[in-house]
Amino acid sequence: MELKVKYFGQLTELVGKQEEEIQLQSNRVSDLKQVLFQNYPILKKHSFQIAQNNQIIGEQKKLETTTVDLFPPFSGG
Repeated sequence: MELKVKYFGQLTELVGKQEEEIQLQSNRVSDLKQVLFQNYPILKKHSFQIAQNNQIIGEQKKLETTTVDLFPPFSGG
């Protein structure tokens, strides 16, 4: 599965890009996170959320689209 990953906020600084194509063997979010941690070990020290179709998804979900967004934690007020 070829997946377009878009990075937002401080994540763009951590990985040095705004988006990239990643090749996955499965469609599981947990596998995507494994690849991201392997490619960018610094991400292990930071929390982030993964979204598809404008919805935050959990690690047990399956990827249903070919584009996902990675967001740093939201601060509110």
